[in-house]
Amino acid sequence: VSLIDMQNHAPNTLYCNYWYGSQKFWLEFMEFCAPFYELFEDKNSKFYGEIRASARYHGGGTLIPFFMERLFSTFLILRPDITSHGFTWTAAKHLEILQTMRNQLNLCQAQLDQIAKKEASLPIWKKWLLRG
Repeated sequence: VSLIDMQNHAPNTLYCNYWYGSQKFWLEFMEFCAPFYELFEDKNSKFYGEIRASARYHGGGTLIPFFMERLFSTFLILRPDITSHGFTWTAAKHLEILQTMRNQLNLCQAQLDQIAKKEASLPIWKKWLLRG
């Protein structure tokens, strides 16, 4: 993959903290992200400390969420068969959607906990996906 040759434009660039997608999409995207996750978790990796550096962003945090956010657009560039659709909402609509998402996540948490217990032998990236 040549990052220099990649071009971002509106249809393939999505910087956001949340996305909707089909189960097939999420499994493929998480499989794509798995090597990066494993690299970031490897304490012997030269990236282990670098990726945990301060993002110097309001609210604090490390660089990991920003890196993962950009992997989303990289995945879309590498997979032109996957389409994306951005949305522009009013602040009220945005808050309504966020509340709906929060309610859905709360409903799913108990189910995810049960699955995680049953699937203790899964590869690390699948465990990470279940952890949320």
